[in-house]
Amino acid sequence: MEHRGACGAEEETGDGAGILTALPYEFLDRIAQDELQAQLPRPGKFGAGWFFCRANKTSAKPARGL
Repeated sequence: MEHRGACGAEEETGDGAGILTALPYEFLDRIAQDELQAQLPRPGKFGAGWFFCRANKTSAKPARGL
């Protein structure tokens, strides 16, 4: 992972390009319900992340399906 700047003191737990933090469950659950009409799984049973999509809507469509 050296090409991604992932060399560091802790080489066993990831590529060094991300941040692990607690998720604000109540906030995310409210957004999921209000914006997506969806119910999140209970805390600890889901994850969240950022997706950077292409500006071209056709090219971005497969990623948006995630």
